[in-house]
Amino acid sequence: MLSPSKNTSRLFAALTLVLATFSQAQLPSFQETPWLGYFAYGEDKTMLIKVSEDGDISAHPLNKKKEAGGYLHVPFKFTVRKELPNGRLVPLTFDAKSLQSKQKISSDLEACTITGEAGDGATFEITLEFKRDTLTLGGRVTGTGNEKHPLSFHYQSRLHHFHGRLLERVKGDLKEFEKIVGKDWIELQRHDKKKTKLSLVDPFEKETAETLNGPGCAKIEVQANIVDKKKRILSFEAAGASKYIITKRKSGPYYQGYEIEWSSNQKDDPKNEARLIFKIEKT
Repeated sequence: MLSPSKNTSRLFAALTLVLATFSQAQLPSFQETPWLGYFAYGEDKTMLIKVSEDGDISAHPLNKKKEAGGYLHVPFKFTVRKELPNGRLVPLTFDAKSLQSKQKISSDLEACTITGEAGDGATFEITLEFKRDTLTLGGRVTGTGNEKHPLSFHYQSRLHHFHGRLLERVKGDLKEFEKIVGKDWIELQRHDKKKTKLSLVDPFEKETAETLNGPGCAKIEVQANIVDKKKRILSFEAAGASKYIITKRKSGPYYQGYEIEWSSNQKDDPKNEARLIFKIEKT
């Protein structure tokens, strides 16, 4: 019969092996707070960029003290979708354990490439660069696996109004709330050269989405009071054979939450030059 000490040693060895195996099946990550579970992070003058072990990417605006508080953060959620014969786009299931990168964990993030699998063996690639206060993301499908339908790569950023507990501070006065929020705006610069400027209190109807986005946007800018009680402009630019569209899950004013979505046209991008470019600019 093994002694308690030997049992403990064997149990510890077994747990170590399990943890090591698990860590090899997804992106490696820091093991100490506050960066536990993060593969990489880095900051510049305007924002902090985080990449989790699950591949989630987010941009966190910094105040004058270079602090990232509990205010707005901009997520960049990637997904691979298949297009059904009726034109409907359906996201493929994704397992974070398939993610791999040749880069090591980093506290000074400048660039990385991540690969993974989705659906029935489809493969994809994510590229990230963070230099001179600019986040540049690329994404593409690299293999179809056993998937039978056309595939496409997307990033989606879900945004809410940027005033924290504003409604609580104005004691539930919706008119006062909308008066303040209504000073913020969204500007769409479409590929057909048309521009549309919206207030965050403007209504969105699903049936108007196609008219609003047209052939897609080359750039979308959002002005909002997000840090230091001063306005900033969130700038989303689609470079190369790519576009943005703005969508909303339910009808209603934009301050209830909306999505800015990026996608590329890989057929027109043989050199893989399509990119999502994100900046935070002062007004």
